[in-house]
Amino acid sequence: MTRRGRAVLALGLFVYVTAWIFGSLALYPVATGFVLAVGLASGWVRLAARAPHVSRHGAARDVSEGDDVRIELEVVATSTVPPPTLVAHEQPGRLGERRVELSRVGRRRFAAGYDLQRVPRGRYAFETVRLTIEDPFSLARTEIVQGEPQALVVYPRLVIIERLFSEGGAHAQDGRRLLLRRPTGFELHSVREYEQGESLRKVHWRSTARRGRLMVKELEDAPRDEVAVLLDGDAGAVSNDSFEIAVRAAGSILAAHHRRRRRCALVINSAARETQAIATEAHWRLTSCMSEALFRENA
Repeated sequence: MTRRGRAVLALGLFVYVTAWIFGSLALYPVATGFVLAVGLASGWVRLAARAPHVSRHGAARDVSEGDDVRIELEVVATSTVPPPTLVAHEQPGRLGERRVELSRVGRRRFAAGYDLQRVPRGRYAFETVRLTIEDPFSLARTEIVQGEPQALVVYPRLVIIERLFSEGGAHAQDGRRLLLRRPTGFELHSVREYEQGESLRKVHWRSTARRGRLMVKELEDAPRDEVAVLLDGDAGAVSNDSFEIAVRAAGSILAAHHRRRRRCALVINSAARETQAIATEAHWRLTSCMSEALFRENA
């Protein structure tokens, strides 16, 4: 029963006592009407307060930061008496509470929706839906908590990078890779004839024995197939805005390496020193959630 319902009930009892004291027959119907209105409203709400089926649509999809998200709620009543009015209260993470009045679209079916505009990057947990059942005159009210928790994951908006700064200098001398002179740490590119003054440590003895003349090794930088991107997640060193820019940059670099089929990993500088390898598309979800959680944990 609401505050208004208790006030109307108290008024009805007061009118009834007044009619009895002064013997006014005209006031009895008024007092009875007040009491019956509260009783009927309470009974209607009580009969309709059976747990309904609640479903939420729109949260379980991939969203990039800055997008608008439409959340649809659908409630199917299970009671024989349909509820007079239904109001849903949602708490999508830290985005603030949403209050939505559901409209009847059938005898027992109610639906409504709301928009989350320009959603920032992060993970937003949707708790169970809190439903308020109330009569049209707000005399009686009850609440039901129903539905399943969900989570909305908003990914950083990445930039497609055609060429990475780490690839600078990889192509030179008419499109050929630079041949490095160090004898270790690089892959064998080819062999060639020995030139006067070169170190004998570069001699490729197997080719020399087969050809009958001195042959030396030419080495090139090994393919960069393992890349680690370090993201500073210390809230004392970066602000929220600069951290978001760093997340976009790190994600774009990782995506560029991933498209080139290179093994890569995101390393976050935080108290936990978390590392997430990027091997499949499913790892992007873990990476986004991990960077969000660690940054807020250290804030």
